[in-house]
Amino acid sequence: MTPAPSKTCPQCGTTYEQDVKFCPRDGSPLRALREDGSLVGEVLAGRYEVLQRLGAGGMGEVYLAEHVKMHRACAVKVMNRLLTSDTEAVARFNREAANASRINHTNVANIYDFGETPEGLIFLAMEYIDGESLSALLDREGSLTPGRAAAIGRQIADALVAAHDLGIVHRDLKPDNIMISRTRDGRDLVKVVDFGIAKASLGIGQEVTRTGFVVGTPEYMSPEQFVGIGVDARSDVFAVGCIMYKMLTGQLAYPGRLAEGRFRERIGEPPPRPSEASPRVPRTLDTLVMKAMAFDPDERFQTALELRDALALEQDSPSQTRRAIRIVRLSRRVWFGAGAIAGVALLIALGMSWRNSPTQPAGSATATDTTAAIAPPTDSLLPGPPPSSSAARPGENTPAAAEPAPAVSAP
Repeated sequence: MTPAPSKTCPQCGTTYEQDVKFCPRDGSPLRALREDGSLVGEVLAGRYEVLQRLGAGGMGEVYLAEHVKMHRACAVKVMNRLLTSDTEAVARFNREAANASRINHTNVANIYDFGETPEGLIFLAMEYIDGESLSALLDREGSLTPGRAAAIGRQIADALVAAHDLGIVHRDLKPDNIMISRTRDGRDLVKVVDFGIAKASLGIGQEVTRTGFVVGTPEYMSPEQFVGIGVDARSDVFAVGCIMYKMLTGQLAYPGRLAEGRFRERIGEPPPRPSEASPRVPRTLDTLVMKAMAFDPDERFQTALELRDALALEQDSPSQTRRAIRIVRLSRRVWFGAGAIAGVALLIALGMSWRNSPTQPAGSATATDTTAAIAPPTDSLLPGPPPSSSAARPGENTPAAAEPAPAVSAP
């Protein structure tokens, strides 16, 4: 049976069981005895208990941790020990903490803490996002429906609006830096992370790169980033266009393997339209993506706000279509009901008309006949003897008057 990992106090050197967090003698946070260098089990900076390793990148490792007093889950990014002597890398780490902490928006991961441990570890504590990266989602799904892609793209642009309002340009937007979680009603919730190479144009001493040094991810970099000139908010707009292209088609807009090849593509012919790779992409969304990826920054959406509003219209269009279909169906039911009522009314009217027709069975009198029987004939207004009770009604044939008998003389 393998013994449970133990911990040691960095001050007095006493060893304790795994579930102990602080040294009972001097109150120092205990360190886990691990040969792989993992921080799982340690209490980082005396306040973050490291629970699980989430991943690693070029800058360092990311852990799931919990604040020992607030009991709040968070993601702790710990800088690689080998980079702590690199002033450029440390400056980038500092920028991420400084820039992201200024942005207060639903679609940007919150920064809780930043500092350095007594052992020299530089860390960044941020909001823990219970979800997956957009790149992992696309690896699994391949591509997304136009409505879902528009909804995710709108939230990315909304996060950029908040950043750009503060003069912060992300400069490294890509599916790896976009986390997707779920709201309570099951909708996608976007969180933009990693403002490590973001440039704060309103700040002082915020230059990101050395002269002539290009940073970013080539698949999503704007043409101006390749030459290192004129980078502004429209460069982020270009990246969102490339991300939208990937979400809609499952393919990269610029799939070349070498950075030089990608640069030549950007200054040459534009990539195929998304609708050519995926026929289900609607024309309006197809045009939107191509405008966002225009080579000339002046031909793109000029602000993230413009892009967000355009994507909001595309996101709402499916619901508007469903609403229109419901209205049409309801209208059909109303017209059908009105037609049925009109038909019944017509049948009743025809029945009443049939009852009042002049062709009636013998012995039945209509209203017209009754009036004629009561009213005297027109001839009775002329002078002369009144008509006898046996006088025929108007319209009936009367026998001819009898000729007077000839007088007979006496013999």
